[in-house]
Amino acid sequence: MACFCDKEKEDKKDPENKNFTITSIVNGTEVTEDVKVCKQYFEDKAYSAKLGGGISLVIVVINLILKIVIIELITWIGEDTISEQLSSITNGVFYA
Repeated sequence: MACFCDKEKEDKKDPENKNFTITSIVNGTEVTEDVKVCKQYFEDKAYSAKLGGGISLVIVVINLILKIVIIELITWIGEDTISEQLSSITNGVFYA
């Protein structure tokens, strides 16, 4: 289905609004119906892209929050020297 719909769109045949005739046999009876097959495909493709982008955004935001929290906690706890504190921050952020 993907190859067909992408090829139709590439050829500028407007597959999203084009009806395709599908014939199937249900309970021994031949049933014919006109459906917009590619419209559903392109809707699903757009939904998948939005969902993937949303998940990526959530992961990035959670990662940023973790980094900020780790830095603040290590700064609050403190270390004997600044070098030790920077080393702890680096290690904490790296492991997150």
